[in-house]
Amino acid sequence: WSNAFRGHWTNELARGRSVHQIHGTHMRSRSGPVAVLEPTGQNRFCMEKAGKLCHAQLDEFGRIKWDDGSTWVRHEITEGRRAKCVLCYGTGLRNPYDVRNDRIKCQHCFGTGRRSAIYP
Repeated sequence: WSNAFRGHWTNELARGRSVHQIHGTHMRSRSGPVAVLEPTGQNRFCMEKAGKLCHAQLDEFGRIKWDDGSTWVRHEITEGRRAKCVLCYGTGLRNPYDVRNDRIKCQHCFGTGRRSAIYP
């Protein structure tokens, strides 16, 4: 079910202002933590946001319709764009110059060494 939602999304009325990335069962946004998406049916999912359960579904036009009335559309400019993380220099480690060998994942690229286009 998650392949239909995979990619970058933005609010239909404020395109590009806030971009969210959905990959598998996780949604990342620039301004908040990672949210876990739970499937609730065909092209439907829910997630917890600020202690409240939010429901969404993919409509026939390929948009995500939320239960609060907002609509998300695909943000095509960022699709497939991956850039080397400038904070960890692509190593995926929080401090690539650490001599004590503490292996802590970079909090901006989640240890992958690559950053999504939702980040500057």
